[in-house]
Amino acid sequence: MVNNIEVSSRRARLNPFAFPSDTDLRFVLLIVTVLGASLFIYNWICLQTHFQELLASASCASHQGPKSIQAISALNVPAFQTAANAVSQCGIPYHRIETVYMISGVVLVGTVAVVIYWLFPLWNLWRGKLVLLSAEDSPELMVYLAELCHEAQLARPPSFVCNPFNQTITGLAFGRVGRYYVALSGGLVTLFSTDRASFRAIVLHELAHLRNADVSKTYFAIASWWAFVIVALVPFIVISAVGFVKNPEVLLTLDKAWRVLVMAALVFLVLAATLRAREFYADVRAAIWENSATPLLRVLNRLAMPKKRWQRVTQFHPDPHERGRTLNETDRLFRMGLWDTLGFGIAVGIAAPNVLALVNSLLYSLPLIPSDLPDWQTFGAALIFAPLIAVTAGLSAWRTTFAALLQGQAPLGIGRAGLCVGVGLILGTFLSLSFDNILVNPLFPFVLSLPWSLVVLMSLFLFLRWIATGTSAWLDVMISSRSPRLFYTIGLVIASVVLVVVLAQLFLFHQVATAITPFLSTPFDLLIGFAGVIVISILLIIDTLLSPGVLVAFVCLWAFPLATWFWRKKVKTQAGSHWAFLGTSSQPIVLPRQEPFRLRFALTLGLVGGLVFCSLFLVIDIGWHLSVPAASRGTVLFASLFFYGNIILAALLQATAAGIVSGWVRRLGVLHGLFAAFVGGCVMTVGILGINLLFGNRDTAGFIWITSSSVINSGALLALPIAFIVSVIVQEIREPHRGGVTA
Repeated sequence: MVNNIEVSSRRARLNPFAFPSDTDLRFVLLIVTVLGASLFIYNWICLQTHFQELLASASCASHQGPKSIQAISALNVPAFQTAANAVSQCGIPYHRIETVYMISGVVLVGTVAVVIYWLFPLWNLWRGKLVLLSAEDSPELMVYLAELCHEAQLARPPSFVCNPFNQTITGLAFGRVGRYYVALSGGLVTLFSTDRASFRAIVLHELAHLRNADVSKTYFAIASWWAFVIVALVPFIVISAVGFVKNPEVLLTLDKAWRVLVMAALVFLVLAATLRAREFYADVRAAIWENSATPLLRVLNRLAMPKKRWQRVTQFHPDPHERGRTLNETDRLFRMGLWDTLGFGIAVGIAAPNVLALVNSLLYSLPLIPSDLPDWQTFGAALIFAPLIAVTAGLSAWRTTFAALLQGQAPLGIGRAGLCVGVGLILGTFLSLSFDNILVNPLFPFVLSLPWSLVVLMSLFLFLRWIATGTSAWLDVMISSRSPRLFYTIGLVIASVVLVVVLAQLFLFHQVATAITPFLSTPFDLLIGFAGVIVISILLIIDTLLSPGVLVAFVCLWAFPLATWFWRKKVKTQAGSHWAFLGTSSQPIVLPRQEPFRLRFALTLGLVGGLVFCSLFLVIDIGWHLSVPAASRGTVLFASLFFYGNIILAALLQATAAGIVSGWVRRLGVLHGLFAAFVGGCVMTVGILGINLLFGNRDTAGFIWITSSSVINSGALLALPIAFIVSVIVQEIREPHRGGVTA
């Protein structure tokens, strides 16, 4: 079936090359998926081939279990630490083997992928029976091809090859770094004489792949798929079959098999999506060089449409009708696809537990184990995946918000995309679970992970909404500049910092849930375990109040979007058409009107809240010294009650100030509220430390840090939900009133 695709010029086309393309994002997604699936498979291969070593480690640890229980019962911390270290030492032999297997597996997949990528040009030349075109064969054709390469502004022209016996009309750009080719079929060469415009459109499309630098990504993506099949998927099938024959544990083998099957399908689907995405950008680039989309649309009209719907997600070339629509409506390349974000979440969810397992094995295999090992595990994994999520999903949020606002529309689907990433992360984590003990009820890990799952969904929903908020805040300044690169780069770096802190805590929560699972056997145990996860999670949240990373993350939340205030005088309300659009139209860009910032109001209210607390604290401290004897004030119990009571009071006043500001300020009210809470927290910290000195106490460095972090972080932690709830309520009240006025 062939559909006619028409040219439309009703609106200006956004420039998709102003931001990194979907091809780059999906290429990263493919590499992450291959990495996670390979780690999972080689972890399983290690278990199958070294099961006796695992049993020996488990037997050694079981002998140390009673000592740990006795130490806990006697509240003997040194004895418990000794027993815990002994248990860790039992696992070192197997962890070393596991580390070698997982690292070697990833290195092997990567090495084979590089080899296949390097040999791909030779394979294409041999399989296609391609010969090098020269000036002696067709002087006019070679001169014309050289002109097209010059028009495409290629730093190094490719080698043109041809199979004169292939009468189909096709072109193909392929090769590796330093050596690229463009293959012309015999039918395409014939088209040079019979239909020069179509020939030019097809060749320019292939040269656009070179200009977009997607050829190497394409063939390395294909090489990664085949490397995964050859050195990961095939060994998994063989070793699993051999292990099943020797020890037919049907449930365990089937459990692993369906998970690996889903992972392999996901790798293939991501590969297909990567190859489809690059075609859209090559079409747009070729149309730019042509100064018209008409020749390329004529070529697309001759291509057959996919016969079945499922073929649209498995074929390597996109639907010609979709390609034609995208040429006319380039804003389609800025949209955040919900299926794409779901797949990205699944890929990260598959990789994250396996990377955690690798870091766990690597650290536990060391002779000296640091006391804060769980923090290092989760922080190390967060350092890997947080920038990945922030850059990939965050960049999509930047593009989507930018395109919507530039067209005078509200950015839709950002929050839903965050939920899709979260759902994908949960599904991928479940897919990557290792139920090595078949006696464990699969429902138990799911139930224990419910709090973690809910926090993940909420966090990623708010995270992408926050990125969209930052994009809208910087839109005026970004349009007035020469390029958006500096703005989205800084924004994504800051987003990565925030997400590292959040993701490290989420990974820690998840580890707590999965660590408890093997000890549960009955529904009552599950209930106790669920309560234990909730209590431990709350304790972990309280512990994070002293983390400097949490302080930095809270500051970043309001500092990046509100920093636009300093550029308010340089913003132009209208800007001529430039990098944001394709073409040379002089039509001005009319930016949507946005409410002004109210930083002075937030600053003032934060100062007022801080001074109110200082006054109350001075009165409370005087009453404390007059009413409580000195001997009682020196005890740990009374000192803790006094300290944490004032921290709670400070947090309540900060949340109150944040709620008032978020309800009053129309634009970015929640972030203004966080700023007011931060200002108030700083004033409160200075007040506590100053009054403490006034009464003759000494402020040590440790006391200063504990006080400042506790006051500011606890205030921000309470102010964030309060400000958000107040902002939603006030907005719901304003909207009907606004609608009544306009009606």
